[in-house]
Amino acid sequence: MTFKASLDKVAKIVTAIISIIFAGIICLQASLLFSRVGKVSPILITLLFLSIYIISYLFSASKYSVAQKSVIIHRHIKNIVIPFDDIKKVYLVDKHRLRWSTRLWAIGGLFGYSGKFANGHLGQMTWYATNLNNAVLIEKRNGKKIVITPDNPDAFLKQITLIH
Repeated sequence: MTFKASLDKVAKIVTAIISIIFAGIICLQASLLFSRVGKVSPILITLLFLSIYIISYLFSASKYSVAQKSVIIHRHIKNIVIPFDDIKKVYLVDKHRLRWSTRLWAIGGLFGYSGKFANGHLGQMTWYATNLNNAVLIEKRNGKKIVITPDNPDAFLKQITLIH
C-alpha cells in the first residue's frame, strides 16, 4: 500500500522562498555574464545553487510504501528499503518531541526535511520527512532511528501491523 508524502505549511513556505531567492541569484549571475565582470564566477555560483536545489529535490521523499516484507521510502533518486526483519519498533511521534532537533547533516525545509538530525528526547535520527505533523519513528534493531511522515500515519501503522 502506498502513502502520500505531502509538504507541511513550513516546508511549502521555505521551498517557495528558497526557490525565489535562488532564481533571483541565478538571474543576477546571468546578467553578470553579459557585463564586463569575469565569466567564471557567475557560472560557478549558478552551478552551485542549481546543484543544491536539484540534489535537495532528488533526495526528498515523494511517498512511502508498505510492501510484503519491507517499508519503502520513495525518493526521486535511490529509494530506501527497510526490511521488516530489521525493524524493532514503529510508532507515532508527537510533533513537539521533534521540536528543537538540530541538523547534523541535513536539509530543513527545502522539499521537506532530509538527513541526519538529533535532539535530547530521541537522540540521533535520519529524517525522510515532508510533514512533521505526521511523524512516524521506525526504530531498527541496530539502534538507528528513521523518521518518516506519511499523510495518513494511522493507516500506515495499521498496514504495517497487518503485514508484519
